[in-house]
Amino acid sequence: MREGFDYVRHHVDVAARDLADARDKRVLVVGCNRGRVVSLFLHAGAREVWGIDVMDEVGLEYPHERARYLTMSAEAIDLDDRMFDIVFCLATMEHIARPEVAFLETSRVVAPGGFVYVVSSPLWHSRQGHHKSDLFDVDQYPWIHLRFDAETLTQMCETGEVEYPESVEDIAAHVGYMLNSAYFNQRPARDYVRISSELTDLVIERNDLDLERESVLELLPDDDRAELIDRVEDAIELRAVTHTLAAWKSPRPPGRLRAATSASGQRVRLRLRTRLSRLPALESGRGGRLRRVARGDAQIAVAILASADLSPVQCS
Repeated sequence: MREGFDYVRHHVDVAARDLADARDKRVLVVGCNRGRVVSLFLHAGAREVWGIDVMDEVGLEYPHERARYLTMSAEAIDLDDRMFDIVFCLATMEHIARPEVAFLETSRVVAPGGFVYVVSSPLWHSRQGHHKSDLFDVDQYPWIHLRFDAETLTQMCETGEVEYPESVEDIAAHVGYMLNSAYFNQRPARDYVRISSELTDLVIERNDLDLERESVLELLPDDDRAELIDRVEDAIELRAVTHTLAAWKSPRPPGRLRAATSASGQRVRLRLRTRLSRLPALESGRGGRLRRVARGDAQIAVAILASADLSPVQCS
């Protein structure tokens, strides 16, 4: 990610300005933490913004007369059906024990013609899935959370076999947190795609995975790579960093459905007759980003190319 890039603001802009229009709308932010996302939607012109989170400090840092904060789980949103024009959820679903329930809840509370935008990242099987990239360099220690248990990894840290910042006083606590299923649901990327594809009351614009380049797998020794791929069932799982659901509650507003493209406006779609878990790998050869999309039984592979020149994209 480029230096100075504001990840949170970018996704709010996509949901509030690019794909939908938040002006004079009622918005729900699922997993709002201390309230920054709520404030960004208010700045984008939302009429009112509700924020929910399980933390006691929900919304503490961004109080506002048009903001309302509630301590509430995404798995049990105690709010009326069809109440919101936009439902937004960023980097939260990967922490929820039952994301299939949370996705259903987000779909339930959005109004007909309303917009749902859910970004789950980083996904568990990605190099960044442990959420501790600030402690463990993902190039030097790729998929460290999948390769070692808590006891082994803590011992490796204590003996110096694995390096971490000297400022960290209790490395065992950090390791225990990042390998605790109470904080991460540890679900495979394909589950997010499948769950989203089963939301029958939504008109889906995006239901896809952002993948790292296939060459990233070469960071692992051959034997470790083969063992890890076999365990997660598909190399795509190890490359899938982000899942994005962007959808309109049926019926969608006329003229609002449009697919996102790369900066150059170029993209390639390949329709495949296979299950997502068995899709072959794609590589653009030009440093492109790769995505997988599923809508019901139709499986689509989308290659978003970074270059204006289309390079060959092959599927065997």
